[in-house]
Amino acid sequence: MSSQIAKKLMTDECSDGYSCARVMANAAKELRTLTDSAHHMQTVVSKLIATSSTGADETIRDLQALDHITQSIEGLAHFLDALSEDTPAGWEYPDLAAADRVKLEDMARRLLNAEPNCAAPDDRDGDLDLF
Repeated sequence: MSSQIAKKLMTDECSDGYSCARVMANAAKELRTLTDSAHHMQTVVSKLIATSSTGADETIRDLQALDHITQSIEGLAHFLDALSEDTPAGWEYPDLAAADRVKLEDMARRLLNAEPNCAAPDDRDGDLDLF
């Protein structure tokens, strides 16, 4: 995500900066979306394992590892939600250059969305999402 897009989002009529609480809540929402996907993958993998003839011990350990990852992501989401609730309402980030490190532009936009009803700008800086 380019700094230009971040500046456009920051100067949107909705806000002068990025609400710290909103950014944390947005990050928690992204993590919950990943958790939902991981739960789905666990179901798919479990069905595949049930029909395969591979060694059950190793497969069960792999499923346990996937479940641990899912629980860890969910734990981070709960942590960020709690932080967002405890963050004073007036706290804002004046600029979020950290969003430039997020390689998926749509995710960066969702993280920066300062207000739920603010529309993100439609211009793209050349990113191409293939999947």
